[in-house]
Amino acid sequence: MKFAVVAYPNLRDADRAWIEAIRAKHDPQAGLIGAHFTLVYPLELSDPTSLATHIHDQIAGARPFPFKLRHATVFVDGGAYCFLEPGQGRRDLLALYDRLQDGPLDAVRHKDESFRPHITVARHTDEQVCRRLSDEINSTKLTISGRIDGIDLIQVLEDQVSTIERITFHPTLAPRGA
Repeated sequence: MKFAVVAYPNLRDADRAWIEAIRAKHDPQAGLIGAHFTLVYPLELSDPTSLATHIHDQIAGARPFPFKLRHATVFVDGGAYCFLEPGQGRRDLLALYDRLQDGPLDAVRHKDESFRPHITVARHTDEQVCRRLSDEINSTKLTISGRIDGIDLIQVLEDQVSTIERITFHPTLAPRGA
């Protein structure tokens, strides 16, 4: 079975609808999973218990944090992708990613992997389709504010994604940027 860790962004309804409308047209995974930041890419595990324990250990005391999506970029790797990338909140997402990669995940992750926090809005075999979409999005002077309030351990099947556990960041600590 495959498992991953994602952060579903807390967004205004209009912003979520805008992102999901783009994804519905351009991202084949839009029907399987909502807009998200991937923090641990899908990996094969027979039992997610050790991953869940690791996640709890690594995010103990984590606080909610704000982010702002400021621009779209194109990424090419076995296909083309259009990403929405944060300006504000990028360092928090990178730190969260780094914390989760230690321990049991150290042996299964790609050492040369360069993590770019993002929300995928398009995937296509034609890079120019993603470039046109990125240019169109960037012409809007994109600014979408949101917040990360927790992370989800998910099970990834071929035709279904389901949350195994939702881990909410420490509610009694004041959110950063509040």
